[in-house]
Amino acid sequence: TLFVAYGGRTLVSHSVYKWRVAAWVAADASACASSSPSSSLLGALPEPVWSDNATFATGLFDREDWHGVWIGSVTVPGNQYRKEFSLGASPSGLVSVSGVGYYELYINGHKVGPNKLDVGWTNYNVRVLYATYDVTQYLVAGDNAIAVALGQGWYGQEKIGTPALLVQGSMASGNGGAVQLSEVFTDQSWEYCQGPIMYDSIYNGETYDARMETPGWRSPRYNHSEGKWIQAQVVSGRAAPQGVLSAQFMPPVQEMLEIRPVRITQPKAGYWVVDFGQNFAGWVRLKVNGTAGTTVTLKHAEILQHNGSGMIYTANLRTAKATDVYTLRGDNWGEVWEPIFTYHGFRFVQITGFPAGRRPTLDTLTGIHVHSAVPVAGTVSFDEQGGGDVLNKAEHMAVWTQRSNLMSVVSDCDQRDERKGWAGDAALSSHSLFQHFQMGAFFQNWLRIMRDEQQLNP
Repeated sequence: TLFVAYGGRTLVSHSVYKWRVAAWVAADASACASSSPSSSLLGALPEPVWSDNATFATGLFDREDWHGVWIGSVTVPGNQYRKEFSLGASPSGLVSVSGVGYYELYINGHKVGPNKLDVGWTNYNVRVLYATYDVTQYLVAGDNAIAVALGQGWYGQEKIGTPALLVQGSMASGNGGAVQLSEVFTDQSWEYCQGPIMYDSIYNGETYDARMETPGWRSPRYNHSEGKWIQAQVVSGRAAPQGVLSAQFMPPVQEMLEIRPVRITQPKAGYWVVDFGQNFAGWVRLKVNGTAGTTVTLKHAEILQHNGSGMIYTANLRTAKATDVYTLRGDNWGEVWEPIFTYHGFRFVQITGFPAGRRPTLDTLTGIHVHSAVPVAGTVSFDEQGGGDVLNKAEHMAVWTQRSNLMSVVSDCDQRDERKGWAGDAALSSHSLFQHFQMGAFFQNWLRIMRDEQQLNP
């Protein structure tokens, strides 16, 4: 039942298919001994037991299937893109999207899918990944809106180009009559503006001014009362991503765990240090209440100063600032925020600029651990008698190190101004990675990246 090649009809781009499995149970076990039962044998078996239907969706097989163009902020800065469209009764649809460096996709105000820091990192001059989503659950009859937040990611970090967006949506509607087909794709009919993410960088962090939010921009019938919306600009020629578009088939980066802090200290006036008790890759979710314009700064670190001051130590980060900044909009009931286009490697977070008259508590910050969503394959534990506790601690550190460095590639670190997918790190750790996680699809993508680089630099 493994590695059985598909032998059905030719698959079509942007289509949803149903499939199921039949199982025969013979009264005589010897009747199932053959790995390839003959038709006469099957004729002697009882009626098959069928599984429930499962589904899968196809991506876009050819570049010609993409009818849209890359759009971006060529001359006027902006990172929020949107378009409205109408559908008939009982709508359904698939949307394929590539945003370089990172994107988050919304339909009618709902975030689509659990992916974070998407799409995965590649050599964008050779290959650009895209993801495909079944968005049927978000669509409605009548007015709809598609919206995308666009971040710098590695595309901006490596100074390859200006972030760009490509979307291809295939929609269908109709109830009992003829099916109406329609498309939504990126072109100059989209509009964009600068949103509240004022700055984002993988190394340096994210700066967010909540006073710049444009409420309702991800939903239909938006009144444009906030922000300066202008016509989207086409990114073409050498300014556009040059790589071939390929489906992202490895497990995407996702939020895998929330981590509660274990203690909070105040080493000096105006400085609080939150200790999560565990070094991990990700970011924190901030809960805060204060007046509009108050700016809270969150600086991340792995360890504390060696002099016993209780202040964080950041020299090992080199030039990476690892700092997130949030400016309050002043909601009376408080505000909750987390970055979406950066990540850090840390155990400690230093808080400064907290609203006057208030003190952060253990509920102020929640750690969000993210990594490529590879399923667990196995665990290792030792009897704590006779030194097994030391081995268990070593195993704990190894697994957390691996998790925090699975960010669509196997990175060398998760905190300083590097975080590169060096081949040696992946090769040397691959045996242990396969023992801990189901790494097949991940390394299939990794090998594709290696092949791209070899062909580019023979």
